[in-house]
Amino acid sequence: MSTTPKNSSLFVRSSNTIETCLVHMVKRNTSCAVIVDESTEYVQGIVTERDIMRKIAGLDLKDRLLYKVNTIMSKPVHCVRRYHLLEDLRELHFNHGHRHFLVCYESIKNPRRDDVIGLIHPRHIFSMFLNGETLTEESLNNKLVEWFHADQL
Repeated sequence: MSTTPKNSSLFVRSSNTIETCLVHMVKRNTSCAVIVDESTEYVQGIVTERDIMRKIAGLDLKDRLLYKVNTIMSKPVHCVRRYHLLEDLRELHFNHGHRHFLVCYESIKNPRRDDVIGLIHPRHIFSMFLNGETLTEESLNNKLVEWFHADQL
């Protein structure tokens, strides 16, 4: 049995173009990408479909997809702690407006790529709601195994 989660999050280098990021998002059928610095592997931000729609509108029409993805990413990045999911999800959503959540084992101000266990998308929470599941610390922890395709976390 694996003890290391198979992180299915999409990581994109901060030097890549918006177009490259979009291509990867479409291929992976995901609504966001985690942006990392290519030399240090530190997480720089997150790019969501919403970021792309809202932020590229103001860029020069001819070259908008050629800008670096780090020009439109949301930052700073906050992690939800693996064993304090519900508390941290509420804090980040209600106080900071976050809808996508990096999950790390502990609170990390500047996480590196390897610190990220996975990424909780709005669809994860919405599917729990539609399935009539109660949103509790225990139910979220059980879902992490399913969402991140890990045998054991």
